[in-house]
Amino acid sequence: GMGVVYRARDPALQRDLAIKLQSGNWEEHPEEMERFLREARILAKINHPNVVQIYSVGTHEGAPFFAMELLERSLADAARLRLPDPMQLK
Repeated sequence: GMGVVYRARDPALQRDLAIKLQSGNWEEHPEEMERFLREARILAKINHPNVVQIYSVGTHEGAPFFAMELLERSLADAARLRLPDPMQLK
């Protein structure tokens, strides 16, 4: 709810990715910027099939962004594909 997600192409690695750009002027709130970067660093360390991989973070015109794995389907579809069928858990 605090930004917009763009589909982009990484020309160096030749792969599509998603870029989430936060809205607002973050330059006036350095503590919030540091929190965003800290959380991005933590998320980037997670390697799990149910967590989107973060590739990089940065700023654009004072607003932070992160580049992440692009999902070609909805998050709900992705979660259903990765979770076991509840009927098989019996």
